[in-house]
Amino acid sequence: MASTAPIAAVISARKRREIIEAFRASSATSPERAKTLSELGLKESNVFRIQVWQKAIVQSGYNRYYLDEVRMIEVDHQRRRKILFALLASIVVLIIYFLTR
Repeated sequence: MASTAPIAAVISARKRREIIEAFRASSATSPERAKTLSELGLKESNVFRIQVWQKAIVQSGYNRYYLDEVRMIEVDHQRRRKILFALLASIVVLIIYFLTR
């Protein structure tokens, strides 16, 4: 039976891009320009909550949010480093496996 994890990852990445694009399109990129989710045409979701938890999206006032572009870049770099590390670790495991066969 195939895993659904890759499909979930693709859907999550797409939703993340949609959320970020909604903030950029509405210019909600500073505390002064913070918007509600309904103004952005968004609903609260797990993907949205993760962005808030990572502080890429910041709450400013009551139910108003903005995209912190600098923090979002930092989060992207961290995510890429984790993916690269996992890929390298997988390659090392495969090399060890094939050398010890």
